[in-house]
Amino acid sequence: MEKELFYQACRKHFGYLIDEFGYHEGSKEADSWTLAVYFVGQSAYARVSLEWEYSGVFVELGRVVNGQPMRNPIIIREDSELNMFTLDDVLALRAPDLSLSPIFKSEQEIVNKIAIYAHALRAHAQDILVGDFSLFPALERVVKERARALKQH
Repeated sequence: MEKELFYQACRKHFGYLIDEFGYHEGSKEADSWTLAVYFVGQSAYARVSLEWEYSGVFVELGRVVNGQPMRNPIIIREDSELNMFTLDDVLALRAPDLSLSPIFKSEQEIVNKIAIYAHALRAHAQDILVGDFSLFPALERVVKERARALKQH
Protein backbone atom coordinates (compact mmCIF):
# COMPACT_ATOMS: atom_id res chain seq x y z
CA MET A 1 0.00 0.00 0.00
CA GLU A 2 1.27 3.45 -0.86
CA LYS A 3 2.05 5.35 2.32
CA GLU A 4 -0.13 8.35 1.48
CA LEU A 5 -3.15 6.06 1.00
CA PHE A 6 -2.47 4.54 4.42
CA TYR A 7 -2.24 7.98 6.04
CA GLN A 8 -5.45 9.10 4.30
CA ALA A 9 -7.32 6.01 5.53
CA CYS A 10 -6.07 6.66 9.08
CA ARG A 11 -7.15 10.31 8.91
CA LYS A 12 -10.57 9.32 7.60
CA HIS A 13 -11.31 6.65 10.20
CA PHE A 14 -9.41 8.00 13.22
CA GLY A 15 -10.26 11.63 12.47
CA TYR A 16 -12.73 11.63 15.35
CA LEU A 17 -9.70 11.71 17.66
CA ILE A 18 -8.97 15.18 16.28
CA ASP A 19 -12.57 16.38 15.95
CA GLU A 20 -14.01 15.01 19.20
CA PHE A 21 -11.05 14.46 21.53
CA GLY A 22 -8.84 17.42 20.59
CA TYR A 23 -5.92 15.29 19.41
CA HIS A 24 -3.56 16.39 16.66
CA GLU A 25 -1.91 14.33 13.98
CA GLY A 26 1.62 13.75 15.18
CA SER A 27 4.68 12.20 13.64
CA LYS A 28 4.62 9.59 10.92
CA GLU A 29 6.90 6.63 10.32
CA ALA A 30 7.69 5.06 6.98
CA ASP A 31 10.37 2.44 6.47
CA SER A 32 10.63 -0.96 4.82
CA TRP A 33 8.87 -2.66 7.78
CA THR A 34 6.28 -0.19 9.01
CA LEU A 35 3.97 2.66 8.16
CA ALA A 36 2.61 4.45 11.21
CA VAL A 37 0.91 7.64 12.29
CA TYR A 38 0.45 9.09 15.78
CA PHE A 39 -2.65 10.85 16.99
CA VAL A 40 -1.61 12.80 20.09
CA GLY A 41 -3.76 14.31 22.82
CA GLN A 42 -2.92 16.12 26.05
CA SER A 43 -2.33 12.98 28.10
CA ALA A 44 -2.79 10.03 25.74
CA TYR A 45 -1.99 8.98 22.20
CA ALA A 46 -2.95 6.38 19.63
CA ARG A 47 -0.44 5.00 17.14
CA VAL A 48 -1.89 3.26 14.09
CA SER A 49 0.56 1.08 12.21
CA LEU A 50 0.75 -1.17 9.21
CA GLU A 51 3.39 -3.81 9.93
CA TRP A 52 4.60 -5.57 6.79
CA GLU A 53 6.57 -8.20 8.74
CA TYR A 54 3.38 -9.41 10.45
CA SER A 55 0.95 -8.49 7.66
CA GLY A 56 -1.12 -6.69 10.26
CA VAL A 57 -2.74 -3.42 11.22
CA PHE A 58 -2.17 -2.51 14.87
CA VAL A 59 -3.27 0.22 17.27
CA GLU A 60 -1.29 1.16 20.37
CA LEU A 61 -2.49 3.40 23.18
CA GLY A 62 -0.21 5.16 25.58
CA ARG A 63 0.63 8.02 27.86
CA VAL A 64 1.85 11.40 26.71
CA VAL A 65 4.43 13.00 29.01
CA ASN A 66 5.65 16.54 28.34
CA GLY A 67 4.00 16.40 24.92
CA GLN A 68 5.83 13.20 23.93
CA PRO A 69 4.26 9.78 23.35
CA MET A 70 5.87 7.31 25.75
CA ARG A 71 6.97 3.94 24.39
CA ASN A 72 7.81 0.72 26.21
CA PRO A 73 11.31 -0.69 26.53
CA ILE A 74 12.24 -3.24 23.87
CA ILE A 75 12.90 -5.89 26.49
CA ILE A 76 10.15 -6.12 29.09
CA ARG A 77 11.32 -7.06 32.57
CA GLU A 78 9.43 -7.40 35.85
CA ASP A 79 10.54 -3.91 36.91
CA SER A 80 9.91 -2.26 33.52
CA GLU A 81 7.59 0.73 33.52
CA LEU A 82 5.02 0.24 30.78
CA ASN A 83 3.36 3.28 29.24
CA MET A 84 1.85 1.82 26.08
CA PHE A 85 -0.44 -1.12 25.30
CA THR A 86 -2.11 -2.54 22.22
CA LEU A 87 -5.77 -2.10 21.51
CA ASP A 88 -5.88 -5.89 21.05
CA ASP A 89 -4.95 -6.32 24.73
CA VAL A 90 -7.57 -3.76 25.77
CA LEU A 91 -10.18 -5.64 23.75
CA ALA A 92 -9.11 -9.00 25.23
CA LEU A 93 -9.99 -7.62 28.68
CA ARG A 94 -13.02 -5.52 27.80
CA ALA A 95 -14.62 -7.25 24.82
CA PRO A 96 -13.31 -10.82 24.79
CA ASP A 97 -16.11 -11.96 22.46
CA LEU A 98 -15.01 -9.43 19.85
CA SER A 99 -12.54 -11.39 17.80
CA LEU A 100 -10.61 -9.00 15.60
CA SER A 101 -7.72 -10.12 13.48
CA PRO A 102 -5.11 -7.57 12.41
CA ILE A 103 -4.03 -9.77 9.49
CA PHE A 104 -4.68 -8.54 5.95
CA LYS A 105 -4.29 -10.02 2.48
CA SER A 106 -5.14 -7.07 0.25
CA GLU A 107 -5.11 -3.29 0.15
CA GLN A 108 -8.89 -3.17 0.62
CA GLU A 109 -8.55 -5.37 3.71
CA ILE A 110 -6.03 -2.89 5.13
CA VAL A 111 -8.56 -0.07 4.80
CA ASN A 112 -11.27 -2.30 6.30
CA LYS A 113 -9.03 -3.18 9.28
CA ILE A 114 -8.27 0.50 9.88
CA ALA A 115 -12.01 1.24 9.97
CA ILE A 116 -12.75 -1.71 12.28
CA TYR A 117 -9.99 -0.78 14.73
CA ALA A 118 -11.07 2.87 14.72
CA HIS A 119 -14.59 1.80 15.67
CA ALA A 120 -13.31 -0.60 18.37
CA LEU A 121 -11.09 2.12 19.85
CA ARG A 122 -14.03 4.50 20.10
CA ALA A 123 -16.33 1.83 21.54
CA HIS A 124 -13.99 0.27 24.10
CA ALA A 125 -11.23 2.69 25.09
CA GLN A 126 -12.67 6.19 25.42
CA ASP A 127 -11.52 6.37 29.03
CA ILE A 128 -7.90 5.85 27.95
CA LEU A 129 -8.29 8.42 25.18
CA VAL A 130 -9.17 11.07 27.76
CA GLY A 131 -6.31 10.15 30.07
CA ASP A 132 -7.92 7.66 32.45
CA PHE A 133 -5.23 5.00 32.70
CA SER A 134 -6.90 2.91 35.42
CA LEU A 135 -6.88 -0.12 33.10
CA PHE A 136 -3.10 0.06 32.65
CA PRO A 137 -2.16 -2.04 35.73
CA ALA A 138 -4.31 -4.93 34.43
CA LEU A 139 -2.81 -4.52 30.96
CA GLU A 140 0.68 -4.45 32.45
CA ARG A 141 0.03 -7.80 34.16
CA VAL A 142 -1.05 -9.30 30.82
CA VAL A 143 2.01 -7.99 28.96
CA LYS A 144 4.47 -9.06 31.66
CA GLU A 145 2.91 -12.52 31.88
CA ARG A 146 3.28 -12.86 28.10
CA ALA A 147 6.92 -11.74 28.36
CA ARG A 148 7.55 -14.36 31.09
CA ALA A 149 5.96 -17.08 28.97
CA LEU A 150 8.10 -16.13 25.97
CA LYS A 151 11.27 -16.30 28.08
CA GLN A 152 10.43 -19.84 29.09
CA HIS A 153 10.28 -21.04 25.48
